[in-house]
Amino acid sequence: MEFISSIQIIIAVLVIIALVIQQVMISKGMLVEVEYSKSRRFGMSLCLAAIPIVPGIMTGFHALVIGGVVLGIISYHRNTWHKIKRQ
Repeated sequence: MEFISSIQIIIAVLVIIALVIQQVMISKGMLVEVEYSKSRRFGMSLCLAAIPIVPGIMTGFHALVIGGVVLGIISYHRNTWHKIKRQ
């Protein structure tokens, strides 16, 4: 456990729990599938890509910048998303 800190393990467990909760909500019909317009998808992917890009530029860690660009491209080309069903 020399390379992994306890904070990283906690974050990984929280991400796994969030993904399991998401799958349960999809199976119970609490999340519905939606399609967003190109401009909305572009805005969401821009915000999502900025999360790793900004610290990558500030620290000079270019892998974060490349990862952020790839993340933005992938999220833009995804057509279907899920959102909470309104009652």
